[in-house]
Amino acid sequence: MSLSWYFNSNIPIIFAGVILAIVAGGRADVGFDYLAYQNVFNAVQSGVDIFLIERFEIGYLLLNWFAVSLGISFNMFLMVYSLITMGLLVLFLCQLKRPHVASLALLYYTARFYLTRDFGQIRASLSVIICLFAIRAIIANRIWRFVFLIIIASLFQRVALVLIPTYLLYVILRRHVTIVTYSFLITLAFVFSKFFSGVLQSHAALFGEYSAYLLDTGVVTVPAVNPVILLQLLIGFMSVMYFFRLAPRIKKVGIDEGSGLSLEYTQSISIFYMIGTLVLILLSSIPIAAGRTSTALNTLEILIVPLLFIRIFRGNTVLYMFTGFTMIIAYFFFNHAGIQIFIPYHFYFF
Repeated sequence: MSLSWYFNSNIPIIFAGVILAIVAGGRADVGFDYLAYQNVFNAVQSGVDIFLIERFEIGYLLLNWFAVSLGISFNMFLMVYSLITMGLLVLFLCQLKRPHVASLALLYYTARFYLTRDFGQIRASLSVIICLFAIRAIIANRIWRFVFLIIIASLFQRVALVLIPTYLLYVILRRHVTIVTYSFLITLAFVFSKFFSGVLQSHAALFGEYSAYLLDTGVVTVPAVNPVILLQLLIGFMSVMYFFRLAPRIKKVGIDEGSGLSLEYTQSISIFYMIGTLVLILLSSIPIAAGRTSTALNTLEILIVPLLFIRIFRGNTVLYMFTGFTMIIAYFFFNHAGIQIFIPYHFYFF
């Protein structure tokens, strides 16, 4: 991926995306939820009505049904699904028309999200990448495209619908982002976290098959402040500092001097990301619900972190410093996810 940085070409990004898709799609008995997805595929294959299968969105189930109708195996289905997911991610990055930014974004995605999503939460992986296109649409004021893409994304992960109320918060906040306002909102989120989580748990029945995420005692005993929240707070505050507080200075030299992306675009994705962090904090007492609700917004981290490094450093120093930081992130999340889930790796087609 560093070749895209040096040669200003998207071809290495496309090649890297294909490799990532093959590695994720070709796994056998590796990663999160592998057996759960295999069981769903087997159920569809055995003739179970897809509308009777719980806790799986209709879009994903329809893809299973279509795959079964074509007579392909579960592992081939995983491969095709992974190629679609990574293909959309690479398309999104290539449409930035800034290969040096796109290459850093794909590298960071690999370190931060690849193992937990493309090796496990594959419905969320596809859904959030569609959400990236939706966020781009709303920044460009293409409302109907935004709504359409959110509906499509919700067919694979219903929490994609959270982007609709998020847009209202975005409209309110985009003119009022400062260190003070962001700190105030973070404080409010922490203060009301226990109360809000309690309200959700007391009305868990309203969420039907998703109530387990709210009531399972095994997933509600995580500290409110965890390393992921701390990381996102750090990124959020740095975004406020470099993309908002220093905005007049940035406008003089041009943030696109290094990244090629406008200040307005960078500020917009930063606001969506910060809202995602606020959601994560507000639901921190019920971490699975928090992670799944905020994930579409927090994926913007793959753009914000490279843009911060491009803003802070210059020349090839950006690549060296960013690669070192990404290696730390990869090590942390690899261990945080549980290395036993990924080792040993088995490739189905060999």
